[in-house]
Amino acid sequence: MKGVILAGGKSKRMGEDKARLQVNGVRLIDRVYDAFKRQVDEVMLSAPHDYGLGVPVLSDIPSGPKGPVAGLYAAWKFLKQRDEPNGFFTVPVDAPLLPTNLCERLYGDKSAVAISPQGMHQTFAWWHMDDLARIFQTANFEDKMPLKYIVNTSHARHIFWPDEKLFYNINTPNDLSEYLHKLG
Repeated sequence: MKGVILAGGKSKRMGEDKARLQVNGVRLIDRVYDAFKRQVDEVMLSAPHDYGLGVPVLSDIPSGPKGPVAGLYAAWKFLKQRDEPNGFFTVPVDAPLLPTNLCERLYGDKSAVAISPQGMHQTFAWWHMDDLARIFQTANFEDKMPLKYIVNTSHARHIFWPDEKLFYNINTPNDLSEYLHKLG
């Protein structure tokens, strides 16, 4: 099982690289990596560099889509070249409470995304290679392609978690303060 941490964003709302943010002395990237590596055989990063983790870095492909879908596309192209038959999981770098059973529950013969009472969390997902092939092989990357479009077009299964705090994203300084306050 392969896993990709999505850490390639510009962190505009945060004002600094979210992967490097310290939460109780530990970088967000390290928290997510440590939780994710327990669930997959290999962790890769969709990021500008490896943050000292020594894992493969998947760079956005200039002729491909932009935004979060760029990381998905880069992972799909990379794993397609390695003849990966099944697929890969994705998680965002800014979610330090990653569910411990995420991959176990999402895995299946077609793509799947996590949902909670808060809504869909499309960066917490299992992406089946065949589902992505049907989309990416005919896609027009000139058009904006939101991640939700990939979820809907792939007919991804929705896997429900009742505890929405597991998907808490730290996108702004206020989110970080709120998270630290909840931790006590």
